[in-house]
Amino acid sequence: MEAQFNIAPYFKSLKAIQLARSVYQKLSGATASLRVTDHPLHDARWIPNAILSSAAVELDLPRAYRFACIAFFESGYDLDPTEFTEVIAISSRNSLYVSQVLLGDPFFGGDMNEVRHVMENVGKTGVVMMVAPLAPRVRAAELNRWKQVSHVRFNLKRENCFQATFLHLSFTDFEMPFDIGQRGSIDRAIHVRVVETVISVYDRGDWVADLDVLILYQPTLYGNRFIRRLDQSTRPKSLTSPDPACWIGTNPLAHLRPQPLTSIDNWEELLNLPEDMGLCYVGVVRAHDNWIARLATACVAAQRGFRTVILPTTDEVNDEFGDDDSDTSGDSDDSLDSTKTVIDDDVFSASPHIFIC
Repeated sequence: MEAQFNIAPYFKSLKAIQLARSVYQKLSGATASLRVTDHPLHDARWIPNAILSSAAVELDLPRAYRFACIAFFESGYDLDPTEFTEVIAISSRNSLYVSQVLLGDPFFGGDMNEVRHVMENVGKTGVVMMVAPLAPRVRAAELNRWKQVSHVRFNLKRENCFQATFLHLSFTDFEMPFDIGQRGSIDRAIHVRVVETVISVYDRGDWVADLDVLILYQPTLYGNRFIRRLDQSTRPKSLTSPDPACWIGTNPLAHLRPQPLTSIDNWEELLNLPEDMGLCYVGVVRAHDNWIARLATACVAAQRGFRTVILPTTDEVNDEFGDDDSDTSGDSDDSLDSTKTVIDDDVFSASPHIFIC
């Protein structure tokens, strides 16, 4: 009797190669370890079962699975993708694989599942999974800082008032071995570990805060509940127009709450918000066309529990708050310095604290 030939693993392996190609086609200069030949592709854990059973031509791996795929080809270890949920980057030899969410505007950050490849050595051996701290720090109010906190009325001009803001990456002393299964107990040729990585924001050389950028994108993280993005499909031509209202989210069955707008033009004004912000006023962070500052201010606002709405920053929405050339002197129309916001859940049951402009 002839033995039956099972062709299914070969088809699964071909689909795995197709998935790997979709991940690596934008990672110019990336390499792969010969150790991958020790593990059958059709059994790899970085291949979602839903994709294996799907006949779809367009295949897209979630971010955690992409990082697991990259770790597989870098180390030869078939690691559990669920362990990559909080990974923001992977370092291996002279390669740094960075989540796209760290490299773009928080509104137009591109595909949150995308990973970019940078030729960079971070000074650590082996395959390093970089994760953010569980409790990022934010600078508290200090008596020796005398920078004026004005919170003046928003003048309808979208400007970049955070030009001295920059980001810095560093490592803490926290490291732990990555769970690589039974094989790791006898094979120590490649060190795979988790390293706590701090992305800090500085203003004119002074430390402001440590960031957890994933809270802007990952619904499972607590801080994400404080973030909304302006829904372009339903937004009006101007946020200040009384009808229709500005839509945050997609649910039209919610109340309107008009609030006057006040400018936030530096870090001290963001870190020292008045208690009635969100009740009597809505702040406007003016960091126009500065993706680093917009990313940093949105993260800090969410980390502090401020209801935050991220606005687009492209030229097509220059009239979001009205014309830059509008005459704001004297007694202007109340409709020009207030906004009506539609809220669609319990967290945003009151008006936002902050707009990231």
